[in-house]
Amino acid sequence: KELFWTVLFLKTPRDAFKVANGAKQEKGALMNPMTELSYSMGVELFSKGIPSVLIQVAAAVFRGGISPMRLMALVISIASCGFTSAQISYDFDTNPKKRAKNPDFYGYVPDGSHARTICFGSLIAISSSMLTIKTLGILLLSAVALEYVIYFFAIDIGSFLLIKIIRGDFSY
Repeated sequence: KELFWTVLFLKTPRDAFKVANGAKQEKGALMNPMTELSYSMGVELFSKGIPSVLIQVAAAVFRGGISPMRLMALVISIASCGFTSAQISYDFDTNPKKRAKNPDFYGYVPDGSHARTICFGSLIAISSSMLTIKTLGILLLSAVALEYVIYFFAIDIGSFLLIKIIRGDFSY
């Protein structure tokens, strides 16, 4: 049943429809619809969104310029990746069940529509900015030497894991 939606490239909209209509976890399903939607969006982000931004930025940097149409396409790609990332965070944080179960972790999105709108816009801006900065950094490092990209990832991921271990929240 789910294969049909996947083959038609409509898995994420189908999952969003299920979440919006309050569908419960089906018998035999590995996860609830909310988690399934987030995983689908994450896979889409890491397999399509981020690589397309990387390719577009590489083309702009190594060609020495970018046309207005390509710049607009790049900005749209970056913004859609930022939106997807922000939506995953926002959906998990505003889920009442998650907030009730773990209020120390969930709850950074404030109550009130105006404050939530500002928070969501900030999440989009931060995600989009981070993607742009990391993409440009990786491309500039690769222009100097490919080993620098490997060092960058090793230091980036290594420092993240080290901080998680020091804070005591490496395992959930």
